[in-house]
Amino acid sequence: MFTSQNPQSLFVNNILCTNVVFNENLEAISRTTLWNLVLKRRENGSTNIIKRFTTEEERITAIEGEFGVKLTQEERKGIKGSKVAVEHIDMEAQKYEF
Repeated sequence: MFTSQNPQSLFVNNILCTNVVFNENLEAISRTTLWNLVLKRRENGSTNIIKRFTTEEERITAIEGEFGVKLTQEERKGIKGSKVAVEHIDMEAQKYEF
């Protein structure tokens, strides 16, 4: 079985997006990360929560706006009812933090 299809895989059970901004010396100056229900930005040594999502539409808007990923209607429908849908994510059970 491939890692991307393994039922215990990090990427099958979570939504993770990240974007790093580099300066002219190719040094990372900021990192934006969406991890399930939380959008964070790390700059100048500190991390700030930008948004905590309560609806799928909020999260899709952030994915499109912050990361430039445009989801098709079919992809949006595929999220509904899945284990990574906003209403199914249990933040207390999260093993990882980004």
